Amino acid sequence: MAGVVIVLVAAGRHQKESRKMALARTARDSARAEGVSADLVEGVITVESAWDPRAYHYDYTGDPPPEARAAGWGAEDWGSSWGLMQLEGVTAWEALGYRGHPQGLWAVEINTRLGARYLKTLMTRYGDVLDTLIAYNGGGAAVADYHAGKHTPALAYARKVLRAMAHWGGQYAGKPQEEE
Repeated sequence: MAGVVIVLVAAGRHQKESRKMALARTARDSARAEGVSADLVEGVITVESAWDPRAYHYDYTGDPPPEARAAGWGAEDWGSSWGLMQLEGVTAWEALGYRGHPQGLWAVEINTRLGARYLKTLMTRYGDVLDTLIAYNGGGAAVADYHAGKHTPALAYARKVLRAMAHWGGQYAGKPQEEE
């Protein structure tokens, strides 16, 4: 009987690893399509959702505009964070032009593509991985606070992502490494 348990545990572990490998492949494809480092995308996913595509964090930030409401967005969706990259509904709609139903943000391909696109936007704006990560977590005000020498919790977040990036093989040098 113990042999059966070991086989089942090993099979479950293999299935979980295969699922994570498929998620990582999709994340790398999205990074490549949007022109950002795969290590950056994978680092963000590791910290934001621990690779759980159904991750969700509720945060009320106000009501969506009428156009978003017509597309199925409610107040509970607007400021909440969705999926692998924990994209906020308001960011997906306003900054990235996503016009689908909020639950569509759980789709791995949509979530990683939009998340990678947002990282590319922030990299273009800030030109630096650390500032990009601070902005991804805390917005532009957090970047300004960091540069003014003020405390920002987003700095601890950025450092966590940098450690996760190192795990995935990336080296922090101020900018993401070029993809081959």
